[in-house]
Amino acid sequence: HGLAIHVGDGSSISERAAITPNGITFNGDTAAVNALNDYEEGTFTVTTNSDSTGAMSSESGEYTKIGNVVHIRIVIVVSTNFTGSTIGGLPFTPTFDTTASGVGGLTPVFTESGGPTNTFARWQNGSSTVRFFSTTDGTAHTPSTSGSFYRFQFSYFV
Repeated sequence: HGLAIHVGDGSSISERAAITPNGITFNGDTAAVNALNDYEEGTFTVTTNSDSTGAMSSESGEYTKIGNVVHIRIVIVVSTNFTGSTIGGLPFTPTFDTTASGVGGLTPVFTESGGPTNTFARWQNGSSTVRFFSTTDGTAHTPSTSGSFYRFQFSYFV
């Protein structure tokens, strides 16, 4: 490999990190699959996902991508009720498969009152959208001005 960082205690020296053609490896690991090969932070624009009636007076989307995992944080302020139950604009399209890496859970949505609501959010397979659900009956939840602002975070695989 190219550059390696070694540390020692006087009696032995060991590799702590190395820059390889596959990315950054740690503790002498040489497996390409274990190399950290991507890190990125940024912002993205949350959209109404073509909902012709829904509107947001403000929106904020932030992400951190480490390898093939994306961590997102979203805050939206609803100014006009939506007719649909999705928002769009995720920075990377989530993947879904039959392995554990394709599993996605529901995450609680917090509103103006500060506490959790009966609303959960979940990323949509193969789409850069987020769908809202009601926990009271499992149906779709349409963002409305009664909740005014929605804030949540979750992680997904790409």
